[in-house]
Amino acid sequence: MDKKSMVFIVAALAAAFLIGANTNSVPDEIKAKRFVVVGDDGKVMLVLGSIEDGGSIGVVGKDEKLAALISSSENGGDIFVYGKDEKVAASIGSNENGGIIFVYDADPDSQGSVLLTTNTEGGLIAIDNKTGETVVALSADEYGNGVVGAYNRKGVGRTLQPGP
Repeated sequence: MDKKSMVFIVAALAAAFLIGANTNSVPDEIKAKRFVVVGDDGKVMLVLGSIEDGGSIGVVGKDEKLAALISSSENGGDIFVYGKDEKVAASIGSNENGGIIFVYDADPDSQGSVLLTTNTEGGLIAIDNKTGETVVALSADEYGNGVVGAYNRKGVGRTLQPGP
C-alpha cells in the first residue's frame, strides 16, 4: 500500500468517526441535586433544586433578588411571588381543604393581607388590617348559608347571617 492510499484510508476512517460521533444525540435523562442557570454576566437567574418536601424552582431578577419560588410542600405545591424588597407579595398554595391564596400589603411594616381559601363549609375570604387582625370575613356556614362579618381592630363587630 502506497503512502497516498494510507493517508486516504486514515482520513476516511477519521471522517467516519467524526460523523458518527456528532449525531447530536440528546440524553434521555440528566440527574443532579441542583441546577443553576446564569446569565451572560454570570449572575444566577434560576435555581432548580431539591428540598425536604420535594423540588423547588427559584427565579432571580436582574437585581439579584428572589422574584418567585415554586416548591412542593406537605399538602401539594406552593408558589410565592416577591416584591422588590424580597417580601412575599402573593402566594398560592394547597392545604388540607384545597387551595389557598394570600395577597400581602407592600408596606414592609404592615401585616395587611387578603386571604381566599376553602374550608369544610365552603369558601372563605378574610381581610386583615395592617396589624394583622381580621376586620372583614366572608364565608359559608355549616348549612351552606352566607356569613358576612365586619370587626374593629380589637375583634369587636357584627356578623350578618341569613335567617328568620
